[in-house]
Parts: sequence; structure tokens; C-alpha cells
Amino acid sequence: KAKAKAKVKAEPEPKAKAKAKAAAGGKPADRPVEDVTRLNIRVGKITKVWAHPDSDKLYCEEIDLGEPTGPRSIASGLRKHVSEEEMLGAMVVVLANLKPKKIAGFESQGMVLCATSAEGCTELLRAPAGATIGERVTVEGVEMLEPDEKLNEKTGKAPLVACLPQMQTTADMKAAYSGQVWMTSAGPVTCKSVADGKIG
Repeated sequence: KAKAKAKVKAEPEPKAKAKAKAAAGGKPADRPVEDVTRLNIRVGKITKVWAHPDSDKLYCEEIDLGEPTGPRSIASGLRKHVSEEEMLGAMVVVLANLKPKKIAGFESQGMVLCATSAEGCTELLRAPAGATIGERVTVEGVEMLEPDEKLNEKTGKAPLVACLPQMQTTADMKAAYSGQVWMTSAGPVTCKSVADGKIG
């Protein structure tokens, strides 16, 4: 019995070490899967947009994220929700650390984030005028640790999947995570009219 008790007492020690390591920062992948700061959300400007030739749902875009490699190519399923005129030149927020993937044959290097109401109305999340292209979006009251280089997408290990249920707009149309507002250097990230909507 004494040996069994000693074994039980010894078990929490590795967990404590793991928690301490996560609290200290460590590699982003060592932090909890629901840590929103593992997401690299950045301000971007849509410099070019066109209808995907083989899909009636998709836009193809070039989005300036202030990177030396030039604008990113991104595909968004927004053709039934947002006009091409509204897309072009828009200051948006982009999830920038997704692994590139081909969508209907077009390589997409990120995700334009939007708000969707319970009725299915979808709008762009917008950075305010004066925000800096390429700046990282922060979450009010949250220490912004280093994001993952590329997000894990495996079941049970995907930060985006874990964070999505807490990503919503507020009653006054501001983007938020668990009620804490997303901010840029020029003010909050907002949408036009979707209150209490899902972000994705």
C-alpha cells in the first residue's frame, strides 16, 4: 500500500513541469491548443480580386500583408455574400499561419476572416482606417505570445478548431475572443452589421 501511495504522489510532477513549461512560453506548439495567441491574425489589404473560373462560390485574391515576398494568394468562398467591388481595396484581417492548400486548383495561403449571423448573413471583418498593413491583431487583455509558424490541423491538436467556438462578434459588431475585443494600432476590428455572429 505504501508503494502504491508513493506512486500516486509521484504522478502529478510531470504534469506540473508541463504546465510550467507552457506558462513560460516555450515553443508555441507546447502551449494549450485553445491558446488564441497561437493564431497569427494580421491586417491585410486586398489589392486584386477576381472570380474563380471553375467555382461560382470562390473569389481569388491577392492580399498585401506587408511581407517582403509580396502579396499572398488567397481563395475565399464569399462570392454569394460580398461584391467584388466591396472586396477590392478592403482592409481585412487574415489568418496568416495556415498551411498553404489548393482550393479548386488555386493555391490559398491564408484565410480572410468574416462574421456570419444566425440567419447566414456573412460580412468581412475590417481593420480600421489607419491600421498598418501586416500588423498583428491583438486580443484585449491577453498577452500576445509568439504564434505557431504553421498551425497543426490534426484532430485534437488544431488551435483554429479549438478557438473557433469562442470567436464571435459582440453586440456592437466588434470581433472578439471570449468577449475580449480584437485590436489594431488604430482601434478595434469590426464588421458592418453582424452582431453576436460567428467568426471564421
